[in-house]
Order: sequence, then structure tokens, then C-alpha cells
Amino acid sequence: MSGYAFFSAVLARVPDWAFNVLSLVLLVGAVLVVYQLVVGSRRLAEALGRESTTVRLYEDLATERENGRRNRAIAYQFSTAVGNAKRLLEYRNKLTEPNTSGPERSFELVPKIIEAVTADVKHLSGEMHRCGLWLEIDGELRLQHGSSGFPIEYLHGGRRLELDRSVAGTCFRRSQTLKRDKVREDQDYEVNPQSNSHYVSLICIPIRVLGVTRGVLTIDGMNPMTEADVLIGELYASILEGVLAESSRHLTGAGAGGSAPPAGIGSNASGASYPTSPNTIKGE
Repeated sequence: MSGYAFFSAVLARVPDWAFNVLSLVLLVGAVLVVYQLVVGSRRLAEALGRESTTVRLYEDLATERENGRRNRAIAYQFSTAVGNAKRLLEYRNKLTEPNTSGPERSFELVPKIIEAVTADVKHLSGEMHRCGLWLEIDGELRLQHGSSGFPIEYLHGGRRLELDRSVAGTCFRRSQTLKRDKVREDQDYEVNPQSNSHYVSLICIPIRVLGVTRGVLTIDGMNPMTEADVLIGELYASILEGVLAESSRHLTGAGAGGSAPPAGIGSNASGASYPTSPNTIKGE
């Protein structure tokens, strides 16, 4: 007997109610399977949601930690800058005492301020920004003092910028602080073919002496700088303004007495006098 005939004979002897019971069992089983699938998928969705929430919490925690680290770095940067500025102001205040001698003594503070800016505006270990003081003389900006990032031949007037073809010149003309994160893309930026520096960002702060813009303090950075850097630069620029104003008062007093200005003091076309180097190098 074949298998088909055997099963046909067996099923022919099974009563009808057995098929009904079997169908009911299969239906209940199918319902249970579907229910388990629905419950399982819901639990899986809840687990994935909890995992996604956990991932977001970890991301938020990492962001807050980074923000906290950045805020601590900014707070430390401000603390250091304020401490340095306090010492510079104390030194400047001594220059106003009656026994202080001449504008040369006042101008001794300028290199200290320049180096303080270079030291305080820093975000990465080993990063070295550079800072320069440019004074307007005969219708152009001349680099009078600069940090170690500048070539020696640039100092004391060796490097010059045109007022209408440079970012620093724009700052001078507007008498307004400028911050450029990509200075090489600025329309006022002019490439120096003799320079191989890798500075990409720039802050320019106008220097006002007795209410008149006389120069620009520049800060060059290897990376984009922050608003905190701008505030620190403006703090030191204010101290520089006081030093230059004190020097100007000394020179005005000397001029009123009819004596010649001391060596190392120059003047621009407008008649304002500034302490400069006696060995000014002619620019390009």
C-alpha cells in the first residue's frame, strides 16, 4: 500500500469533530504566536528607545564636559590676563610719579605688554601667536614693536602697511576692532610675497591716544580666535593707550619748554609724536 493510500484511509476514519478541534487548536496557536510577536516587537522598540536615550545622554554628557573644560580654560585665561594686566598697570602708575624720567621710561612698558598678549592669547600647548604694535606715521602703518613671531627686520618701522590696502588699515580708518577667522579670504588682505608664516586668523584693535586713533594692535593666530581673545586684546590695548598718552604728555611738556625731543622719538605728518627706534629701517 502506498503512503498516500494509507493516509487517505486513516483520515477517512477520523471523525469530523476531530478536524474542528484541530482547527481550533491551530487558530489559538496562531493567535498566541501573533501576540508574542507584537509584545516582542513592542519590547524591542522600548529597548531601542532606551538605548537611544542612553546614547543621547552620553552625547549630552560629553558635550557638557567639553563645555566645562572650555569654560575652565577661558576662566583660567582671563585670570592670567587680569593678573598680568594688574602688574602692568602697577608699573604704569609708577611712571606718573613726579620723579619719573621722560617718555623713554614710559615706553619701556610697551614690549612687556606685547609679550603679555602673546602669552595670554593661547589655546593649545605650544601654540604661539604673535602680536604687533603699528603706529600711523606719514600716512601708513609702521610696525614699531612686535613679539618674537616677527622677523627682526620687520621691527621699528621695517614692515609697513597701507591704510587702504590692509585689514589693519581698515581697522585704523574705522577705529573699530576687527576679528577675522579666515583673514586670507578677506578682501582687504594683501599677500606678502616675502612671508612664509602660517597664521590664518587676525584680530585688529585700534589704539587711541588722547581721543585720536594713532595706531593698531594686531594679534595673529594659527587657529580661529574667540571673543575672549578680543576682550583680552582690548584690555592690553587700553594699557598701551595709557602708556602712549603718558609719553605724549612728556613730549608736549618738553616741547612747551622749547627743548628738543629725546633721541628715539618720531612724529607723523599730523604733528603727533611717538617714541620709536632711533634706527628705523626703511620699508619696502
